[in-house]
Amino acid sequence: MDAEKKLKEKRKLFVQSVSEDTLRNLLDYLLSEKVLNQEEVEILKKKNYTTMDKARDLMDFIYVIKEKRERTCLALIICNIEFEHLSRRNGAEHNIIGLKGLLEDLGYSVNVEKNLTATEVESKLVAFAARSEHKSSDSTFLVFMSHGLLHKLVGIKHSDNKPDVLFYDTIFQIFNNPKRTHLRDKPKVITIQACRGELCREAWVNDSPASSSNSSSQSPKNLQNDGVHKTHVEKDFVAFCSSPPRMCLSFAGKDLWE
Repeated sequence: MDAEKKLKEKRKLFVQSVSEDTLRNLLDYLLSEKVLNQEEVEILKKKNYTTMDKARDLMDFIYVIKEKRERTCLALIICNIEFEHLSRRNGAEHNIIGLKGLLEDLGYSVNVEKNLTATEVESKLVAFAARSEHKSSDSTFLVFMSHGLLHKLVGIKHSDNKPDVLFYDTIFQIFNNPKRTHLRDKPKVITIQACRGELCREAWVNDSPASSSNSSSQSPKNLQNDGVHKTHVEKDFVAFCSSPPRMCLSFAGKDLWE
């Protein structure tokens, strides 16, 4: 069952089961979060006489489901693996394969870029944001995998003496509403897998219960730095990062996106 069919089924379930009180609270929440404005909320309330009609219009109002043949949804994966002055990010190739397959299953046409400087990353983002296919899309997906610092993504030439970094704010500025009208009011999902600082955390963990019970398998030599940060910036952006500020550790060789 593809993602579009699942979405339609969830829409039907929501329309049939939501209560008037829940719908009223949801509209108040969407108004407070500026997803809808006051005029739009009033239209939804006054236009419809039944709760189901209100729920149906709300779903259609927020997120228009396009037929698959009409959609041209794009996704961009940027993954830095080899660095001139930093350690190699072993296992990153597996993450690219897994994420590309996942996004393609969701109906995205996926572009993959590898081993870029911060300037090159910014250029790729500007070119990607300007693509005409976004006009007939209903969302876009951006994935960044690299070494990182707090609020910054690291390029392949980075060193202490000569920084090569892209600030996260630059990503949001490139894709914001005034600049990218084709993506206005459409979800823009940003996922960042990168360290967020230099402090070491003394918690060694693994997703596997069997591995977690074996302390010898969790020695520092089997761990590598990585991370994800979560930020909600500007309208229609949802951003996820894999670690809290400063540092994250992941088990070497483990597919972080399973």
